[in-house]
Amino acid sequence: SAGKEACLSLPRVFRMTTKESMEEYFGQTAKKEAWEGIYIHNLNECGILPQTWSEIPRICSASMYAWNSRTIREIPSLDNGCRSFYEMPVELSREEWIEVMKHSVDEEGELMVYGRFPAMLSAQCIKNTLGRCNGRPEICTLKSGTGKKLPVSCHCHPDWIDPASKDGRAGKSCYSMIWTDRPRDLIGQDMGDLVSFTGRFRFDLFSCRPEEVRNLFDRFRDWKDNSWKQMKEASADTGNWKKPIE
Repeated sequence: SAGKEACLSLPRVFRMTTKESMEEYFGQTAKKEAWEGIYIHNLNECGILPQTWSEIPRICSASMYAWNSRTIREIPSLDNGCRSFYEMPVELSREEWIEVMKHSVDEEGELMVYGRFPAMLSAQCIKNTLGRCNGRPEICTLKSGTGKKLPVSCHCHPDWIDPASKDGRAGKSCYSMIWTDRPRDLIGQDMGDLVSFTGRFRFDLFSCRPEEVRNLFDRFRDWKDNSWKQMKEASADTGNWKKPIE
């Protein structure tokens, strides 16, 4: 209603109960006109969407691990041949992603230019491990042995409380995502040839305050005006951007 595009993100962990609830959603309550794209996070989610939704672009998230051009060419055949974007795996460097996209005909990549990313995905409920799952989605914090504070998004729901558990509070279908302690920041880096292969730029604003968001967008506009070239204000927190795997 605000004139913005919205995308649907499927669950990060796929169980049989997930399949059943998603089939019910798409078969009864979903309105495909509401969505401009659908994020899929694992191979199990390929093909679960009805044929009538095939015109809606898919965005394969970084966890799909499109590390090479053969993978990128194969995925559409698993999902009714729909149009797909591919988020750059966070492990790949700029040069490695350029090499992948050079051999991926007519495909476009999505680059997360700012944001935290999951350091670990757990198909368990961290709150339940501590004996206090309340069936509500919450943000918790883990402290590492080196003192780093890692945010944890606990994906819980009242319907997932298991009545068979001893205390009736155990999250039977919950899952938890442990995020990096700091966001990766590529704003102001030299994009080089990667610009021509990038169809979408994305910000992950998890845990960002409003003033941080305004500053990020100002920096992004300056970067765009500078033709995506290296800028003095660029952050050093670039993750694997400059560290090739091979």
